[in-house]
Amino acid sequence: MVVTAIPIENTNGESTTVCISTKEFDPQNMTRTGKCSNKYLSKRDDYSYTPGIEYHKLHSKNARFNDARKICIEEGGHLAIINSFAEERVLLGIYARTKTNQDQAYVGIHNFYSSDDWVTIFGDLIYKAGYSEWADSQPNNGDGGGVQNCATLYKTGKLNDVGCTCTFIGPFFCEIPEF
Repeated sequence: MVVTAIPIENTNGESTTVCISTKEFDPQNMTRTGKCSNKYLSKRDDYSYTPGIEYHKLHSKNARFNDARKICIEEGGHLAIINSFAEERVLLGIYARTKTNQDQAYVGIHNFYSSDDWVTIFGDLIYKAGYSEWADSQPNNGDGGGVQNCATLYKTGKLNDVGCTCTFIGPFFCEIPEF
């Protein structure tokens, strides 16, 4: 589906935006805010969509956590936050279809604020987000020998803690929210 937003200015200098869609359109989609209703906006073709779970993409090009975060934002999303076992299965399916030599990929989880509090990139505790399944003996902060403040999802499932800058440079999942 393609949505085109056309701003129209009247003689008083006020404008309205008309949204034209190639699929399903109704008059309520016309607004004076200059924005089209989110439900009509098309998502990126390079993301996989699962109804009720969001749009996801696995970037196979390796990056550090912060660089990955910035790339996701540039694409209109954020690092993926796993909210359920169903969403984990979706990500694992994407992982299985994507060519990469890495066995884990960054997700939007970290413990920058406190070593005991793993939170999403939005600051929500991960157990409140709906998914907090760690691999055996994880998180372990590098068995005490390193600083591991970021989380990855193993290709086989479950979370792992890794270093955010030098110790792990890898693929990452982006997510665009479903509106």
